[in-house]
Amino acid sequence: MLDTCFICSLSRHEFDTVGGFAKHVRKDHNMWAYLYFATVLENTIASERNYHEAYLYKMFVEDRDPSIFPVHRSMRLSTRKVNVEDILAKVVTTQGHMQQELDRQFDALRGLLRARRAGDPQPAT
Repeated sequence: MLDTCFICSLSRHEFDTVGGFAKHVRKDHNMWAYLYFATVLENTIASERNYHEAYLYKMFVEDRDPSIFPVHRSMRLSTRKVNVEDILAKVVTTQGHMQQELDRQFDALRGLLRARRAGDPQPAT
């Protein structure tokens, strides 16, 4: 639990640029707040629950539906600024590496085909 959020299962490094992991688990996804709310839901008389509480009670307490938890989601991350130039640079770099690997694989395949045509059963690599 030192490196992963108990509520959303995102890792510590995801929050480096948006206020930090400690702030996230203390303010955004405080597991004790979730536990407290679940306890309140279980102990509130049905006629006293508002619409949202009734909905969450049904989902969480009765149906045990985990979809109410923000697994792999955080509002803090959804609001961070995206630098398009950085993303594009990473895509171009990755594409370059992929092209180099593809060229290497094609060269190896060409070598295998030449060796096969020449009748050499085991080409040198």
